[in-house]
Parts: sequence; C-alpha cells; structure tokens
Amino acid sequence: MKIQTFTVVVGTTACNARCKYCVSKLTPSVGMEEKPKFNWRNLKIACRVAKDCGVSTALITGKGEPCLFPTDLLMVTSELSKHFGFVELQTNGANLMQLEKSQGIVKSLYDNGLTTVCLSVAHCDPVISNEIVCPSDSKFNFWDTADFLHGIGFSVRINCTLTRYFFGPLSHVLVLIEMAKEHQVEQLTVRNVAKPDQCEDKEVEQWIDENASPYSDLSELAVFLESQGAKLVLELPHGAKVFDFQGQNIAVNNCLTESTDPEEIRQLIYFPDGKLRYSWTRPGAILM
Repeated sequence: MKIQTFTVVVGTTACNARCKYCVSKLTPSVGMEEKPKFNWRNLKIACRVAKDCGVSTALITGKGEPCLFPTDLLMVTSELSKHFGFVELQTNGANLMQLEKSQGIVKSLYDNGLTTVCLSVAHCDPVISNEIVCPSDSKFNFWDTADFLHGIGFSVRINCTLTRYFFGPLSHVLVLIEMAKEHQVEQLTVRNVAKPDQCEDKEVEQWIDENASPYSDLSELAVFLESQGAKLVLELPHGAKVFDFQGQNIAVNNCLTESTDPEEIRQLIYFPDGKLRYSWTRPGAILM
C-alpha cells in the first residue's frame, strides 16, 4: 500500500474564520464537536505505519483552525519531526503574528521541527480574500504573514482556492504568480473550489455551486501556463501538476483528497481521539 501524505488533525471544529466554501463543514465531524483528549500512544503507532508506507511529509491541519490550540500544536510538531523529514502546517494564518508576540509560539514551532507553513487564501488581493475567507481580523494581510514567517526561517506555501471572484481571463493568475515571486514564496498552489459527492452543510454546498470558477478542472490553466513558457517539473499520482514558471514553483491541484487507485491512498488522516482514517468523507474508512 502506498501513501502520499500523513495528515494529523489538531484541535476541534472551532475556527477564527468563516470561509464561505468551508470544506470542513461539508464533511462529517466524526466526534469532534467537543475537544477530545489527544491520544498520543496511537499517534506514535500511526507515525510508524505512515513511515513504513514511504511517507516523507506530515501535514498538520484541522477541522477548524489548528493554531487555536497552540499547546497541542507544539507537541504534535515535536512528535512528527522525530519521524518525517517534512512537517507542514495548514492554517489561515490569521493569529500567527499575535501568537508569536504574546507567547513566542511560532518560533517554538520552528525549533520543534516545523518546516513549512501553508497559508489558505482565496485571492491575490488580501482585501478580496478576506471577504471570502472572513478571518476574525478583517485587516489580515497574508502577504505580510508570509514575510513574517520567512523572517523566522520557514518555507511558505500559498494555497489559493479559486472561485468566480478570482478569475476573469486566465492571465489573472499571472498577477498571483508575480506577487508570490515578490514575496519569495517557495511554493504556490492553485485549486478550484470543490465539494464531495455528499455534503453535510447545504448552505456551503449552495455557495460553492453558485460561485465555482468557470474553469471546472483547471486543465485550461495548465495549458495556459505551458503556453506562457511554464515547464512541467512534476506530475503527482493524484493528478496535480507542478510547474516552474520563470523561477516560481506553481502547482495546479484539486481540493478533494480521494484516490481512484486501489493500490494507493492519497493520505492517512489521524484524528485527536486516536482514530486513523483514509477519507474525510467516509466515516467507515478507518484503519485504527
């Protein structure tokens, strides 16, 4: 069995943003309505399983915002860095500067082995992005946060989820690329907003239906980038394409994490209560 990524869920469904396309609201909460006692024993077992299956990257994420639970975040980072070369954090980033100012948390995450911080955004313009992602701090600027993270030593990935608010012509993505280069962002990912076959939240499902990008599978974007001189450097098994565009790394990907290959699991997902799953959408897809 091949596994691409080992994902660890930190915290609860609590979040300091109100993303209009919130993927977490579309998938089952599987017992995370209240904060469970974190099962550290099973985490160690899950790490060994993932490593035995060839995983080199561990991703910390949440059904809400993991940075609202800094103690657990620090401890999970420390454990994961014992097993994996790359330890990444998926976050909206809205409270990172405050966490560092008040508690020194972000520098501690770096010292504990976190390698990359992935910032979730919805537009190259922070003002427009904030209208969709809706962080509690309406003046939040993710580009400033990227610069702050670089100052500590992290690599930064910008994950931009595309909706109709982003695209006019395909050339609009070139603005995002130029801004990523300006802020020396190591990795840039663009992906269409999407939904699973069965959705838990009808309001979010309706918003996605009404505000999807006009480019349904992003294949046109990949073709456009190649027409502008982008060079394909990597094609991942789940269909993502990674390009070098004038020195900027940019991946064209999708939001969903299901694999159609029976010999391959796109990711193992470890939940705080000790359950190890391989699907966000199927509660029965459980290994432990």
